Amino acid sequence: MTEAKSKSEQKQLSLAAILGDQTCPPCSLKEFQDYLVYKERSAENLQFFNWISSYERRFARLESAEATKIPKPPPRKTYGTPSLRGRSDSRSSSRSNVSTLATLGEGTEDSEKAGAVPVFTSDTAPTTIVPPATAGPLAPPILSTGAAMPDSPFDESAPVHEKPTKIAPPSGPLSTLVEQDMTELTAEQIEQFPPSEQPFRAEIDRVVEAFFLPGGPAELNVTGPIQKYIREQAQKTTHPEIFEEAKQHVYTTMQKSSFPAFSKMATANINHEKKVFWLCVGTTDFMLGVMVYLLCILLKAGRGWRCFGIPFTWFGCMQFYSALLDLCFQVYGRTARQLYPWELMQDDKSFNLATADADFGDNMGGINFRTIKQGLLPKSKVFEKEKVIEDPIVKAIQRRRWIQTYIVATTVAACVIAIFLAVPNRP
Repeated sequence: MTEAKSKSEQKQLSLAAILGDQTCPPCSLKEFQDYLVYKERSAENLQFFNWISSYERRFARLESAEATKIPKPPPRKTYGTPSLRGRSDSRSSSRSNVSTLATLGEGTEDSEKAGAVPVFTSDTAPTTIVPPATAGPLAPPILSTGAAMPDSPFDESAPVHEKPTKIAPPSGPLSTLVEQDMTELTAEQIEQFPPSEQPFRAEIDRVVEAFFLPGGPAELNVTGPIQKYIREQAQKTTHPEIFEEAKQHVYTTMQKSSFPAFSKMATANINHEKKVFWLCVGTTDFMLGVMVYLLCILLKAGRGWRCFGIPFTWFGCMQFYSALLDLCFQVYGRTARQLYPWELMQDDKSFNLATADADFGDNMGGINFRTIKQGLLPKSKVFEKEKVIEDPIVKAIQRRRWIQTYIVATTVAACVIAIFLAVPNRP
């Protein structure tokens, strides 16, 4: 139930809003950036996403004369591998003299209706092989995909410099690639548009060196075929479409991995040390209440004496359950949160991964990943310094947790108290 509630809270927070710098502390772009730098050590994902978003905007502002010097790259070719079931069906069909192409359509129940069998490429998107309607039994299959990237609903009314470029999900089946030029850039095209004379050439070379070379200072965790495609095409063109797959991969990684952990941290108002403290205090108070009940029962005291255990039981349930929800009532009353470990560093550098027009022309976009300190962060204290919470969504989430704690803790405490008050004294 707690996990389901956590997912529900993550839906209220939005990675798109954070990347668009439309949120306030403690879930602003600055906090997300610091989390990636110091906690996950994956700041290269955010840096690349902001760079490619900036690059696409700058590319769109090029004059037509300059833009014509940059040829559009061909799409990356993908090769599917039939599923195991598809292989077994293929073997059995060959024994029964059934056409191989007809057998490929028997992979799953859905594919029997659609006449296609799912296969999986090196990418994360499931791919299906669709037999051409007019082709013969030996005609080559056409690759198609129905995968879609998570949408990024940015506020379209915001100025363009305040939001990264919206990620457009792949549109339609990949079978439309047949209508596009699947060949490599010809020698005539390369001669007509010399790569050395294309706009942004020095910047693209630095980006490839930083993000897509093995052992690079900010190497991205993308598949080998994507890296190879980008390295090869970047030598021929500086068109931003060569980075489209990497951009989608980076966004998906942040959406499915980094953002859930960050949102859990951002909606808490206490650190780990204080959470453990309140868990211990709540358990101690609850056991003190139980001790009062047992002493009254064993010593044959009047039932009225057992009422002294009620406050301990109720406070113990409140303290323990609120700690499970990463909520401290005292800190909540001040509309604050405790500082994160990296915020306690006196010599903390202010890394800026989200400049409106990040440029890799001279200084790697403002970051030298080899100089980021990887030492131990300061250890947080139980009674640590605090910072005011500004984001209204986080305030609403913490208020719901506050109400939930009162309801659940009071219900549990009432049940325990009723049981001990009903137990007769020892005869």
